[in-house]
Amino acid sequence: MISVVAFLAFCVTLMPNRRYKIQVSYAPVGGAMVALVAGFVKHMDTHTLLALYSSVMLGILLGLLGNRREMKEKARDVAIHGNRPENRASRRIMVQLLTTLTATGALAAWLSTAKP
Repeated sequence: MISVVAFLAFCVTLMPNRRYKIQVSYAPVGGAMVALVAGFVKHMDTHTLLALYSSVMLGILLGLLGNRREMKEKARDVAIHGNRPENRASRRIMVQLLTTLTATGALAAWLSTAKP
């Protein structure tokens, strides 16, 4: 729950208009649906699903942390001019995002296998 609130507090404030704010606020709901389907198909327990879901929310947040200005400018440009190749996130942001998602996912997988 804390990871979703932190994700929304950070990402919604980046969006330039109401339409994009609403779209970003659907991300946790979509992620939860994907997690539920994956858990049903792979027969995962709730503890594991919650750990993986929270890690993805925190991984995205940490992956964008420190790049607020660039992400806000890109979102504003997309709102004005539409999706163009110039609006893609920089390599630095993509590397940071991939690294944090990998690290938080590995940590969540490790913690979800630990005995309580």
